[in-house]
Amino acid sequence: MCLLYILILPFQVAEGALRCFASLADRFTRRGVDPVPLAKHGLVPELLHRLDKAGSDAPTPSSLSANSETKSTVSVSTVISLLSTLCRGSPGITHDLLRSDLLDAIEHALSGDER
Repeated sequence: MCLLYILILPFQVAEGALRCFASLADRFTRRGVDPVPLAKHGLVPELLHRLDKAGSDAPTPSSLSANSETKSTVSVSTVISLLSTLCRGSPGITHDLLRSDLLDAIEHALSGDER
């Protein structure tokens, strides 16, 4: 419940929270500990939702600004990095993620920026 609250806060706060989770997941993995406790409360579905949403939130050419472009790019980059770190450290998370809507979420994230 706390994770979902953090991720609906303003962009900079949510982005910082995702980076903290990435750092924690990396520490788990480097110590040989499965980071599955980090994903217990809906982290992976929320990350997939953010990827899926990234394509629809991408700026259109008429509304493109450096700020909105950076937000979209950083967010997708952070989400993919966190998912990668979680998968590297947890066979269970990898198994669940491969059976999720990961492919659709990635396609939507990439379709938003066709430059």
